[in-house]
Amino acid sequence: MRQSDTLGNLKYNETVMEQNQKKSEVLPTDWKDQIYAAEATRVNSMNPAEYETLIQQLDVLRALLDRDPTGENFTGILSIIRLKATTQMQLASASPSLQGHVEHLLKTREVIVTDHGNEALFEQAKTVHEGLRGEKLEFMIELARDVAKYLDKVARVTGDTSFHELAAKVLNFAIDRWLEVAPIKTEITFRPENEAYALAQFERLIQVDLSQVGTVNADELFYYVQALADLDADAEGNVQNWDRQAAVGWWLYEYGVRHQDRFLKQFGLERVNKATLGQDIHAAPRAEQLKRKAKKLSYIAKRLVANAFEIGRRAQFNLKSSAEQTEIKQKLALPEEG
Repeated sequence: MRQSDTLGNLKYNETVMEQNQKKSEVLPTDWKDQIYAAEATRVNSMNPAEYETLIQQLDVLRALLDRDPTGENFTGILSIIRLKATTQMQLASASPSLQGHVEHLLKTREVIVTDHGNEALFEQAKTVHEGLRGEKLEFMIELARDVAKYLDKVARVTGDTSFHELAAKVLNFAIDRWLEVAPIKTEITFRPENEAYALAQFERLIQVDLSQVGTVNADELFYYVQALADLDADAEGNVQNWDRQAAVGWWLYEYGVRHQDRFLKQFGLERVNKATLGQDIHAAPRAEQLKRKAKKLSYIAKRLVANAFEIGRRAQFNLKSSAEQTEIKQKLALPEEG
């Protein structure tokens, strides 16, 4: 082959590479659908490899949205920030080893310190009250919930209840800030008209209970669970955000176990059943019934496995020396100003 041909081929290959790079740098028209598909994968998948791929895809999309972080793009950025944090936390929960768990928590911490802890971003998030499809979402509260979940996981693996106490404070702070600009003012004497508010209050009470610092009124806890059920149900009584409602039911069940409250245990499991099985399961076709039952069993199995892993990781942590335990806590702790 002549040298000119070789040079020509090299130039052609370089041009093709440049074109492909430019294509990859263009924000895809279906970027919103990609974010919702990523959320569906996070909720439904149990494959850690899929989660890792998901995070890489979100990083690419985030870089493109960062070029113009306004309007819908900013909402997309907030959605990706939350997805990255929650996905890393799911990877942490899926790891049976203390080392793997801590590695993913540190990656979660990185997202939280960089993005959730960004005061300007947090302030701007106060003004965003809808998701990319127009659904009601209070992003400032949702960001605080991510931080509280992270602190909850740190508390559970280290046994240090001060992280639970801090989680409750984070939620309380976000609730107070949100109420300053809330589209709807709400008080405990009235039924909350905002799902994010009711959920944050419910999770705050759970963290207060786990911290063993304050006392929780079970009636108040039950009140927010009922409010969440009402706010999430459609006109026919069907659960819309099933994974969120199932999680609330499970946390209520665990509260009932801790306090030997038979009613709350039973009610919590009933919420899990309704969230996973849906409304009027017996009226559904046979194939649909089997599908819903499999969904319920999968969810409960996922929770039980996560609980077993949690016990195992805590045991591994307890076997560490005092110096090693302190080092892990210090690495996972958030900056005081955050």
